[in-house]
Amino acid sequence: MAYERGTVKFYDPRKKFGFIYVIDDIGNRSGEEVYFHLYDYRLVKHTLEGPTFGSRAEYRLDQRLPKPGEQLLFRRSSGKKGDKARPWVFADVWDKTVTYRVTVTTLITFEDKIHSESIVWEGSNTDELCRQFPPSDILGADPLFQLDLEDGWIRFKTRYQRFTQDGLWTDCGDPRYRITPVTELERAIDAENRQRWPGDYL
Repeated sequence: MAYERGTVKFYDPRKKFGFIYVIDDIGNRSGEEVYFHLYDYRLVKHTLEGPTFGSRAEYRLDQRLPKPGEQLLFRRSSGKKGDKARPWVFADVWDKTVTYRVTVTTLITFEDKIHSESIVWEGSNTDELCRQFPPSDILGADPLFQLDLEDGWIRFKTRYQRFTQDGLWTDCGDPRYRITPVTELERAIDAENRQRWPGDYL
């Protein structure tokens, strides 16, 4: 199904809706406007078959809000009051022009201080991030999972940030998505988990 591009005409943060100026095939404003609502935002899922919109609403309280002039990418749907941009996503998220960085911090809790902190990944190609550090729902299999050792005396904490248009690094949610098959290591960790804690898998 075809996707369209547009710029935000205005957005009402109280009512959580706005209108988009539709951009035509040659990059000019077409004169057409389309309604959009905040809760129709979807994450873009980059899968083995290519990019596609996620099926669930992905709005979070910490999510950025649309601003006039920002580009959105959307798929058009019909409603009782006319066409609607549903789903939609910020165009820079789709286009992978956003720069992310991932920082891992080691904390020594009995000293109440940071032992070490390092940026383990920085860039705009989130496919590359997902291949290097694939997210996993299997306990202990995610390479960026927050971990406690020695009964919590040593803690590893992962922080995700995005570089904003204001030139600042701001905390954000985990930008990773699954694009690689489950590995043999993950299967082995899952089997060990089931053996150690069988009651959790009933």
